[in-house]
Amino acid sequence: IWVRSPFHFNVQSTIDYFVEGISSNLKVEWGISGTRSKNQINGHASHRPINRTYRAGMQLRSGFSGPLNFHVGATSFLTGISGRDQKDRSVFKTDGFADWFLSLGRQFEGKILYEWYFSYQGEQDRNYIGFLDGGLRYRPESKCLQVELVGENLLDTRNYSYSIVSEQGFSDTSFRILPRQVLLKILLRF
Repeated sequence: IWVRSPFHFNVQSTIDYFVEGISSNLKVEWGISGTRSKNQINGHASHRPINRTYRAGMQLRSGFSGPLNFHVGATSFLTGISGRDQKDRSVFKTDGFADWFLSLGRQFEGKILYEWYFSYQGEQDRNYIGFLDGGLRYRPESKCLQVELVGENLLDTRNYSYSIVSEQGFSDTSFRILPRQVLLKILLRF
């Protein structure tokens, strides 16, 4: 296989802005990239696929002085490949999260972390995956002991899959996830 790249481009931008009225930081990001390759396989006629990726995302992180704070956001990707000699293929994917933090005095802290992934590759192939983790920490005044209750994969998600589209091909990858678990941690300082 012989590959020549007549062009490649990538444009991206990120804007961070502190919104004083709600004591939060707003982050907006976007990007576009593209590649056109001229592929020649075993001396046969070449084809010139175009691979494009569009990305847009937003995050909001609070900075409250009170007991509750959060960090939420989502980023969407649209990746596609098209060419004269092949069928157009594309994958739409969105990754998002919502993290909540609670502080009750100096001794108790809690957190809830939720992540989700959505991908769309046509009417027959839609995929939604969600993960939920959480924790509760207790620190007595003595500071030599700390107790924490941690929950991981509380929604008991079993598999995580994603797809990649490029000018060389199309691939699907899947991972098995550890099952739901709840742990009790005790830390002692001497």
